[in-house]
Amino acid sequence: MTRVVARGGGVDGNTCNAVRAGAIQTASEVGLFPDQAAVTSSLDEAQSVKRRGAPGDIASMVAHLASEASSFVTGQTI
Repeated sequence: MTRVVARGGGVDGNTCNAVRAGAIQTASEVGLFPDQAAVTSSLDEAQSVKRRGAPGDIASMVAHLASEASSFVTGQTI
């Protein structure tokens, strides 16, 4: 869907991208799963980067995609 929207909006100079967040550690998750060592261990097996993501990681990506620096990036799921 992202590529279809990007293709349609591109003629007008618009871009469309999607951010697909992975294993992001949030305060609510910590409350639900107090044994964070076990959660991290389980997730590390399936991830390329062996650390948990933080909300700031997602915020930085969204800020970049919303900036002029990524004006040529469109139709991507990151």
